[in-house]
Amino acid sequence: MIFKNKINNAKVLAIHIAVLIFLMNASYSADLSKYPDMYIEDRRFNGVFIVGDNALAEDVIAISDVIGSYNQIGITAGTAKLSKEVSDIYGQNIIVVGNACTNPTAAILLADSSGCFSGLKTDQGMIKLSSKNGHYQLLVGGSTPLGTRHAASVLSNHKNYNMNGKEVTITKNSQGKYDLSYNFDLSDFPDLFVSNGNLNALIVVGDKSS
Repeated sequence: MIFKNKINNAKVLAIHIAVLIFLMNASYSADLSKYPDMYIEDRRFNGVFIVGDNALAEDVIAISDVIGSYNQIGITAGTAKLSKEVSDIYGQNIIVVGNACTNPTAAILLADSSGCFSGLKTDQGMIKLSSKNGHYQLLVGGSTPLGTRHAASVLSNHKNYNMNGKEVTITKNSQGKYDLSYNFDLSDFPDLFVSNGNLNALIVVGDKSS
């Protein structure tokens, strides 16, 4: 019995070590729970806001809301650039507002020619974070201009929402509030179990694991 308990204790210790390794790796990966910290350096916005060349009024309002959210916390954010004005989207941190139909940069990030924002229902929004070449790419869009406004509203008021992972879908319910759902796949592991650098999950081991 003592020998078996030692084996089980060793298994639990091995699991804890593995979790620590995952946490260390996760600290270097993109996660919405870290927003907006990765876009702030020396009290200034460290990136570029990008809107479509012929942006709809809703997209202009949406990106203005996001820029305003930085100004409200004392961060100098500057103004947005048109998609055609940014040649290297992976050479700097970017926040892109719109969808594949309204913003060419969003179309590149989505890499999907099947629609403006495939996979979303009417008026749904999405916030999608990725990283490449040591920089962050944040897409704030929706299936419709209204969906984009919803996504921008959630991002602008991120402190009111416990965002995590890399991708969140936003739906406005009948009460006028936003419902958030997360889209995970194995490429998100271990990020989906990490929030603000801490493990946000319960590790369960069988009572009679062997």
